[in-house]
Amino acid sequence: TTAGQLRERVQRVPQGSPIEYVFRHDGHEEAIKVPTTVLTGRDVLPVYLPYFLDGAAFLLMGLVVFYFRPGLPAAHAALALGLTLGGTMLLALDLFSEGWLQRLYFLCESLVPAALLHFGLSFPEVRLLWRRRATQWLVLYAPFVALGLLQNFLLTIDPVRHLRVNDLV
Repeated sequence: TTAGQLRERVQRVPQGSPIEYVFRHDGHEEAIKVPTTVLTGRDVLPVYLPYFLDGAAFLLMGLVVFYFRPGLPAAHAALALGLTLGGTMLLALDLFSEGWLQRLYFLCESLVPAALLHFGLSFPEVRLLWRRRATQWLVLYAPFVALGLLQNFLLTIDPVRHLRVNDLV
């Protein structure tokens, strides 16, 4: 069952009607009935607000550091970390609801480890090993871009393998 099919089914039944979900894992099957309900702000706020505030804080941190010291390699690393980590957390809000931006989310999520490595190699100063060429940063990000693209490719054709690749990130 796809998310769209599930949404259609839930919308067809009156509020409070139980819908049975069947979960299969390792040859075991479990059925659970959950009544439909309309979520209110009180239901959603405790889940969404921390992601929004943390994501906005990481994004703002990266932008502010880069704004004040754009010439420093550490500021570039802070910007990369703020954009990827903050972007991942903000895009997760969409993933929890409609999922319109899920492909962008998985690409951004895949870049977080590269941004963390970038930051670790640049702060407080660039490590000697990484001072030689600017192309080394591209080499650092390339495998993580490939993981993000692979996740997006597997998302529609093989969800189980998609989850395995996602676990690598």
